[in-house]
Amino acid sequence: MHGGHQRIDVEWLALAAGLKPAIRIAATALEASAIAGRFQAMGAAVVTARGPVGVHRHEHTLVYVARDPEAAAAARAAERPLLATHLPPRDKAYYAGELGRRLGYPRCCVDAFTARILRGPGKLRAGDRDSVHEDYVAAHDAYVAKPDWRLNNLLLRQHLRLVTFEPCRYDCGLALAFAAEVLRLCQASDPASAHVLADRLKRPLVLTAAGRALG
Repeated sequence: MHGGHQRIDVEWLALAAGLKPAIRIAATALEASAIAGRFQAMGAAVVTARGPVGVHRHEHTLVYVARDPEAAAAARAAERPLLATHLPPRDKAYYAGELGRRLGYPRCCVDAFTARILRGPGKLRAGDRDSVHEDYVAAHDAYVAKPDWRLNNLLLRQHLRLVTFEPCRYDCGLALAFAAEVLRLCQASDPASAHVLADRLKRPLVLTAAGRALG
């Protein structure tokens, strides 16, 4: 967090409270070792894998955290096919959906994510020739006239978020119920940092087609 406040680990709060079945983190090998050690010290079950992830398919160590070993292993197993070099879009969408469900994301939001995979990377509409950043596509699809700030997922890279998934709509009822409970946990855990987090998420943002959040 900024302004002298410690960053709130919203995913750990959600996992510990039973709101999420598992957490998945992509990191460098050195970072992954520290992350795994920290969660194990908290009493969590941790398993790891290694493979190419993201738009640019860079090699990462993947850390899967859960309250029991079975849930951690299930999340890892769901993602394993996605680490393959070549995977048809339909298969990629299926396994991405499985991973999303293992991580406890709302089904409607998972379905919207897999629909974008089938549409094609960076495509605003099926059949588009031009591509834009995938964050822009997700935000374009989720746009509503009155977005709820609690579903602001555009500052994930700054670790400012209540939700770590892409909402199907910025007023999705299932996503809002989750975000509201996470916010309550944050306020109970660290009121000062929760106030800073809420303030940052409420600020107006402009997302460029290149995926850069300005504001």
